[in-house]
Amino acid sequence: MFEAQLVNIKMTNRSSVKLKNSFATALSVIVEPWANEFHLPPGSECEVVSIGGAVDTEILIELEAPSTLIFWVNTPGALYEYWQDGKLVD
Repeated sequence: MFEAQLVNIKMTNRSSVKLKNSFATALSVIVEPWANEFHLPPGSECEVVSIGGAVDTEILIELEAPSTLIFWVNTPGALYEYWQDGKLVD
């Protein structure tokens, strides 16, 4: 006997912010609330992607110092991905 089951799939909330470092010096990129820090060389691009969570995703950017940017993923239950120059960085 074959039995089928109906599965309800919800769409995952997803939002992203892209940034290109057009300065002559590197930037520090910090993703909060995880406090993960990344090094963004001059001319490189990054994208912070927020995935999941129960509500619409929100990413805020804060300038902490002349060479430090903080990306705040303000969505309860969300995870994030950090992409640099088109490659996912763990």
